[in-house]
Formats: sequence, C-alpha cells, structure tokens
Amino acid sequence: MKGVTATYDVHGTHITVEAAGAELGGLADTVLKSCATPRPDKKTFLLRVGYGDPTPPASRPPLRVYWSGAAPNGLPMVFRCAPGQWEIELTGHARVRLDWPQQRAEVVVTRGAEWCLLDGCILPLVCVLLGHAGQHVVHAASLVRPSARGSRAILLSGIGGAGKTTTALALAGAGLHLMADDASFVLLADGQPGVARAEPGYAGAKPGVQVWGLPLPCKVHRNTMAMLPWLERLPRRLARTKDEFLIEAARVQPPAAPPVPPGLILFLDPRNPAEHRVQPMDKTSALARLVRENVRAYEETAEGVAGKAFAALAALVRSSATYRVSLSPSLDGLADRIAPLLEA
Repeated sequence: MKGVTATYDVHGTHITVEAAGAELGGLADTVLKSCATPRPDKKTFLLRVGYGDPTPPASRPPLRVYWSGAAPNGLPMVFRCAPGQWEIELTGHARVRLDWPQQRAEVVVTRGAEWCLLDGCILPLVCVLLGHAGQHVVHAASLVRPSARGSRAILLSGIGGAGKTTTALALAGAGLHLMADDASFVLLADGQPGVARAEPGYAGAKPGVQVWGLPLPCKVHRNTMAMLPWLERLPRRLARTKDEFLIEAARVQPPAAPPVPPGLILFLDPRNPAEHRVQPMDKTSALARLVRENVRAYEETAEGVAGKAFAALAALVRSSATYRVSLSPSLDGLADRIAPLLEA
C-alpha cells in the first residue's frame, strides 16, 4: 500500500504525518487540514500512522499506568506515562505513543477500527504537542464577534452533552464566526506577566492572552438539525450512528482564523423550559469550574505542561467576563441576549 506524507504548521508547531495509505492520512488531515503547508521544516515533529497490533510491544520499557477507564468514545482506555513518554491504548483497537525527546509519535490501529483514531488518538496527541509549545487546549466551543473594542472571542464551556455544539452553531447562524465547537486553545503571548511565555517561533502572537480554534467537522444530532434548519444546506456525512452527522461548517467557520483576545466565557447549565437565563459568575467560581471541566493531568504535580495549562486557564478567566447561562428550548434571540455582555 502506498504511503501518504503531509506537512502542517499548527500555529508554529510543525508536524509531518507519514500514513500507511490515504484513509489513515485523511483522518490526520481531518484534524490538521486548516494548517497544511507545502514546506517541511527542519524542526518538524514526526507522526507515523499505520496498521498493526495495538498492544504495547514487550520489547519497549513499560510505562506506568496513570489512569484507566472509558474514553469519551466509550472504548476502554489505558493512559500510561513516564518522563518524556506518553501513551494512550484504546484496548484492542488503537494505540498512540509519544516520545518527546525524539520528537516523534506512532499511532497503530487495527483494520476496521479507523473510526476511533480521530478523537481517541490523533486529536489528543495534537493537544499534547501544542501544550508543550505553550498553547493549551480548552474543551470549549469558541466564536468571534466584532465589537466596539475590536474582535473578541466568546467561549462556551460545559461537560459533554451540555450543548456546546448546538449553541455554537446557533450563534454562528446568527452571524458570529465559529472557530471551533470543542478544541479551542489559549495562547499566553509575550508580555503577559507571571505566566509562561509563548513559543517564540509563533510570529502571530500578540502581547496578552489569545484564543484560537482548531476547525473540525461538527458532530450534530438529528434534533439539532431540526432546531437549525440551515444546517441541511451544509455538506454532511453520517457519524457512528444513524442519528448523528458530521457537518462541514466551512460557511460559518473560516479556515485558520487568527488568534483573538478573549472577551466572554459562558458556562452552560442545564436548560430550562421558559427563557434564556444569564447570571454573572465570580472569577474564583469560574476558574474552578473551567479547571474541573478541562484540565488533564499530564503530570502528578502542577508543574511542567499541567502547571502551564492551569496558568493559561487562570489568565483566560482573568481576561474575560464570566457568566452562567441556562438556555430555553428555542435558541432564537440568543445572540442578541449575549451581545451586551461582550460590550459591557
């Protein structure tokens, strides 16, 4: 089978993907296509994606089991780590192993289980790589809205199933620009006191806190399609079940949108049957909730990547207005309701 090679520049982090065939290369490209570049860099991180037995080879030094349980896609998952080493095993399906000192990673999947690579292996790996470069993932939807003070980012945070994608698409349909429906990133650029400096190779950084999003296909349920009929006009394909679709939201999702300062964080509470309810949220409670919904423990102490991720979330909250929102069943008028919050 002919291999496929592609190179990407993810906001200053250069990645070369070598995949065993077009299907596997296409899965990596689904995550990274907005950052494709024709010129490889001598500092490129190498990611190899291929078929094989996902069981960790006995010839390698074993890593310590840090966590085991169910992955977001429902598969049994084991997370192992050691200094400079990181591994996710989706038992019986796929495995990704990162060697940070060698600047390379390997993804192995069994045939027929390719569907689990996207959010089970490739996206988590990209998040880790960007975290080492000073750009920390926030599992929140992000949009951009022009304001009197210039463009600002709006983040929608909530646990899985809280309605981030539906709410983000409703706001995008009302004229806001969607950056991401789940994988947003916080960049601590030079000039922000008391926090980590951004990767110096990223020329787009400006002083202070910046937010950008990794555009991926939006996974939407049939109920969301019924609530937002304009989604029917966008390219889509079936996801894992007959009731879910992957929507290519390019019409409302500009490719590789530049980072913008944060302006507003909305924490999604359970819906109510009456009307949209918005409550101010103090910064301490906002940070605690953001950490609870987002922080991944890459290390046992708040040092290294984990410590910098916490600093990024703290800087994000400090730079934003924070509110709790409980939405009504109809999302009409939501954009008009939150516009004054961003201007305040």
